[in-house]
Amino acid sequence: MRFARQLSIPGRTLSFQLETIRAERPNQTPLPKPKRQWFLGVRIVGLLAMLMVAIGIWTSTRRDFRPPTIEDTAKSPVKFSHQVIAMEFIQTPEQLPVILGREANNSTDSQNRLAMRAEMRRDFVFIFFYALLYIAVSLLLARRRCPWAVYLAWVAGVCGVGAALFDIRENLAILNVLNTLDLNQLVDQQAVNAIHSAAILKWALSFVTAALLALTFYGLDNSLSFIGYAFTLIAVIGFVSLFYLPLLPWAFVPLIIGLILLSIFAVFRPKKFVKEYC
Repeated sequence: MRFARQLSIPGRTLSFQLETIRAERPNQTPLPKPKRQWFLGVRIVGLLAMLMVAIGIWTSTRRDFRPPTIEDTAKSPVKFSHQVIAMEFIQTPEQLPVILGREANNSTDSQNRLAMRAEMRRDFVFIFFYALLYIAVSLLLARRRCPWAVYLAWVAGVCGVGAALFDIRENLAILNVLNTLDLNQLVDQQAVNAIHSAAILKWALSFVTAALLALTFYGLDNSLSFIGYAFTLIAVIGFVSLFYLPLLPWAFVPLIIGLILLSIFAVFRPKKFVKEYC
């Protein structure tokens, strides 16, 4: 804007000119808007976590063992009172009647054998969805622009899928034992070892996966860090429990907490997952 003016006074003429220039704002690069596809991906992770919690509740409420727990825990594997986890860590064929009950010895259609078969069928559904969740969270980790994030994500994904495959192998080995007519005579130590070894490898790979996936949630948001703490605690309790098995059931506590937090934040607060840098 230009402004000019002249003033006349006796013997002299004064003129002045004023020009104003509008300062331009420095160029500001707008912050990149998260893509809707990214929000959708994060919400899928949250839905998978919700499904895990729902399937866990469905599985636990549908169990129909009679009695509900193992009565003679002194003879049970690692003194577990829960039939399913005791079956995973069975050590000798003589422990089968302790887990399934004496009436299961000569009947493939006994109540506890049927209940264990139904448990295996539900577990196949659980395996499918937790394998998807492992892969989905691994993709979140790969997106973080942290040192070695992509490589750690690949390791986490491979370990997670490996855990699912050994879980399937474990279930098939259990079904093989359940289909044996006389538990006292036809089940050999090799069949029992197949269950035990698959279970150990499944849990070991699961804890490695949890330890790696915990890195996904650190540095994003203070509230999301609690998910990382939960996954880290799963791994710590899990690794210790491989040497002291009675501790294993306690790993489910941070697991449930972590899944609930993940489902809430991923579904309802996906923007918290936007940050890519460490």
